[in-house]
Amino acid sequence: EKNKDGILIELKSLLLKRHPLEILAVLQSTISNYLVIKNYQNKLSNLEISKKIGIHEFRVKLAIDKMKNITINELTNLKLALIKAEENIKEGKLNENLALEIVLINF
Repeated sequence: EKNKDGILIELKSLLLKRHPLEILAVLQSTISNYLVIKNYQNKLSNLEISKKIGIHEFRVKLAIDKMKNITINELTNLKLALIKAEENIKEGKLNENLALEIVLINF
């Protein structure tokens, strides 16, 4: 769901516990897994996908259910935006929290 207020509230809570780059790393890893799942969901079984990315088969099923209304292009664009946010943080172009907020609000 694209509940922007909820996203910001959750983000602020996470930022109290974790560094923005840690959050970006988890998001990038998750989106990478989602890209693999989305790409193979009609070609391989959930078990085969789970072995390919190293997560439990049930988690693959849950991810497929979550992504039923999301295209591979949307996932790709989100992954690219996360990479760009990480670059901007590491290069000092944007404040860490702001870079993360921009990505999450735009998607």
